[in-house]
Amino acid sequence: MLRYLIFVPVLLAVACSGSGTPRQAPIDGATVYANNCNRCHGFRSPTEFNGPQWSIITTHMRLVGGMPADESRAVYEYLKSQHHPPYVPDGAEGASLSVDPESGRTLVQERGCIGCHVVEGQGGKMGPSLDRISERRSEEFVVQQLLDPKANNTASLMPNLGLTRADAQAIWVYLTSLDGGDGI
Repeated sequence: MLRYLIFVPVLLAVACSGSGTPRQAPIDGATVYANNCNRCHGFRSPTEFNGPQWSIITTHMRLVGGMPADESRAVYEYLKSQHHPPYVPDGAEGASLSVDPESGRTLVQERGCIGCHVVEGQGGKMGPSLDRISERRSEEFVVQQLLDPKANNTASLMPNLGLTRADAQAIWVYLTSLDGGDGI
């Protein structure tokens, strides 16, 4: 018994002494993202989703894809840091975005809306035409659809674009300006 009483403290002392074991370098989330994520998903822009959305995605990859927790945290921190402007929850963004047709046009171009929708007579046919949308849908419906594409149809193929309420309203103003309305 005495032999075990001496052995355990010695074992603990050796284990805790840091006896030459090199420290692991911090994990670079950008490297993990570049080397692993695009194998299955293709290159996705870090700005494609906002912080809370990336949190869900990286948690999913940790649980379903088997990504180690420390790598998942590093990738999440990298992706969150790349969102410019930084993610601001709805209702907290204030009046920082000018709601004019040009800012909406820019968002429609940057987010690739015409890949699936017709806008100004041009674009894809996968989604409904957005020309003359104000004749078919209300502002409330369109803004909600832009913020949460599955809210009205859980089978919708439209991706969540990570838009703020101000972004969605700017897109509405742009689309209604094409209809001859002022959007307001």
